[in-house]
Amino acid sequence: MNATDRFDIAVGLVLSKDAEPPRRLIENISTGLSTYFSSFRWTLIHTHTGLSRRQRPPELLGLDNQIPVSVPWAGIQHVTFPWHGLPAKTAGYQAILTQAERVGAAASLIVDPTEEGFEPDWVDSLLRPGLHSRYDLVTPVHPEQPDQRMISANLISPLLAGLFGAAPREPMSGTFLVSEKLRRRLLSRRDWESASARYVPELWINFSAAAEGYRRAEAFVGQSRSSASAAILPPHVALIQIIESVFTLMEQYEGRWRSGKSADPLDQFGREQRMLPAFAGSADGLEYLVKFVNAYVALAEQWRSILDPHTFHAIDTFHSSLRAGDTEAMLADKTWVRVVYELAGSWKCRVRPRHQLAGLFVPLYWARIGSLLLKNRWTDQAGPTSQLRSLGNYFQGMRPALDRLWAGQKEAA
Repeated sequence: MNATDRFDIAVGLVLSKDAEPPRRLIENISTGLSTYFSSFRWTLIHTHTGLSRRQRPPELLGLDNQIPVSVPWAGIQHVTFPWHGLPAKTAGYQAILTQAERVGAAASLIVDPTEEGFEPDWVDSLLRPGLHSRYDLVTPVHPEQPDQRMISANLISPLLAGLFGAAPREPMSGTFLVSEKLRRRLLSRRDWESASARYVPELWINFSAAAEGYRRAEAFVGQSRSSASAAILPPHVALIQIIESVFTLMEQYEGRWRSGKSADPLDQFGREQRMLPAFAGSADGLEYLVKFVNAYVALAEQWRSILDPHTFHAIDTFHSSLRAGDTEAMLADKTWVRVVYELAGSWKCRVRPRHQLAGLFVPLYWARIGSLLLKNRWTDQAGPTSQLRSLGNYFQGMRPALDRLWAGQKEAA
């Protein structure tokens, strides 16, 4: 193989230090490409970042057009990318996109290597909108809302919808498709080492694509089954990184979302599957609420000083209900949206040090998630799903409040 080899499709996996590419995942990707894209030339890339021993990749299935890349790095399919201060995942994404650009791929599909539920037809669902319909970013939609996606459903996705008029349901998915146009834009950026790109690169890509007007779509796929091990960071630290990244991106792109111009609607591909129960999972809503109640004594006065009196009163009433044993108490959608918007305004205006504001957000997120999980643990899917969708309407309907708060104006009584 030489530097002139060209491919239509590049599929990439970012692996942890010395991990082997999961054989079943490789086989399913290979089968999907050979079945649905047999007329295209494609390559599979797996990356390790930092120091790692060289791995011999598993043999691939499929037709002759399945040719692994080995240019310009040594080793078949194995791309080692220098750290340059980037975390492993971010460096891996940059390496895959760089190699895809070198081989001229029209579409780059990044697959989360911990996704054990990946089936061959997912390749078709995710690649077809990019290759045939020229969408720039395609994210998956799974027929369930696992606990780990609660942050997307209750904060990231509805907030993006409030800012840009439309948002994917899973903006932090580790599986997504990037077009040649968006890939070149990402590779030309000089903020790969920014906090947002380092901590939550998927959110950074999704936010940027929405703000800069790239064509986005969603593809319905099967049930997710992740083999990911325990998170490296404690949940509250990861949450702080996410909220700081969101507010930073809002500041970076404030000229775009405050212009009042909405992004194009997200088109959807495939057939939406029946949503599976989401709130009867392993997460214990009561555990989240206990954390909130314990934090309330220490943080109540700080919340009072930065939140609108009406918003703080709603939180105080919610806390009193929990202390009285009312496990059916709910941190209402409207209150939750006001919390997010008021903290965003305080962050923008530097009412307090920004790292403190991000820390003050965490127990309020626990209150929202804990009440949602506990209230809906015995409920069928229809009710909770409707609640989560209506949340996006609140984020969009209350956008004028965010505009005022972001500009440093007090909310009307």
